[in-house]
Amino acid sequence: MKGTDSKSMSTFSPPPMGLSRRRLKVFQLLLAVAVIGALVPLCSVLLSSEATSPGDPTEAVASAFRERLLLSSLSEWNRTNCTHFVDRASNHLTTYLLDETSSVPLTHPSPQAEAIPKSIFFLHFNERLKNPKYLCSLESAARKNPNHTITVHAANHKTFIKSIRKWSSALPEDVKSRIVVSPLNWEETFQDTPLESWFQQGLYKESTWVEQNLGNGFRLAQLYKSGGVYMDLDILSINPVGGMARTLAKQDWGMFNNAFFSMNKTDAFVWQLMEEFAESFNGYKWGFNGPEMVMRAYNSNCHPPGANMSLYHSSCDDLNVALSTSFSLFNTKIEASFMILLKLNATGHKTGG
Repeated sequence: MKGTDSKSMSTFSPPPMGLSRRRLKVFQLLLAVAVIGALVPLCSVLLSSEATSPGDPTEAVASAFRERLLLSSLSEWNRTNCTHFVDRASNHLTTYLLDETSSVPLTHPSPQAEAIPKSIFFLHFNERLKNPKYLCSLESAARKNPNHTITVHAANHKTFIKSIRKWSSALPEDVKSRIVVSPLNWEETFQDTPLESWFQQGLYKESTWVEQNLGNGFRLAQLYKSGGVYMDLDILSINPVGGMARTLAKQDWGMFNNAFFSMNKTDAFVWQLMEEFAESFNGYKWGFNGPEMVMRAYNSNCHPPGANMSLYHSSCDDLNVALSTSFSLFNTKIEASFMILLKLNATGHKTGG
């Protein structure tokens, strides 16, 4: 009987749990998918400034989250990183860019450079400082040019000031006191320039990259009104700009860039750049209103078609061109985000005279 009872107990034992476990796993998988589906839009809202609108009830939470995330990343930004970049790149003598007649590195500034205002300005048209490493561009420009004022024209200047407060407080007073954050005022800056009607008529909106093209125009109008030096925020200075006179820059052998300008106040060539920008604006072609615009203005005024010198404009006199060798790619094991390194140790060439 014991054998029978044992067999009977075996026959009537509970069914295997494999099916229940499979159902549980399916349920867990579905639950995970549902949770991820709910979190993705939330993360998008929190991390993207474009995901919410002012009337959206989640905007306040999203804004606070982004602000805390930004301040956290800026707090972790160690200024020694900037020192590392500059020290690693500065392995040559301080030199000044002049013209092609110079066959040796020059250590004295161009006489025409005295007319260039002692100011360097940058443009930040995003609502928030998304890349803390841009602070190295500001710091290196201020350190390498002790007689220059460094200005950042920022779209949301109050937020920008708040976000850089800890970084700024760690700078030496003589550096910190020369770094200024100014509101980015499109309308005021474009006023009384060839770009005024372009802006007022809203032509800038006819673009795939609205803010980028506004920025392309802004740097020209500001450069015309204040003079000085304009740099993109991805330019790291390893030499001073005080020795440079009126200068354009090339990004390769055949094309100019609009990432760097050194110009007089109310410079006639900058006015021509704005005219070319407004008259031929095309917001749907990348680079057309930037590097290509500089090239068109330069060719039409400084190298007129058919070498017809009657079309040559006097604004090209003493206008230097920094060759592409003045700007070099800069990559390190730590970061590879600085696209261009300002290296003013190469010769350029004059366009007039």
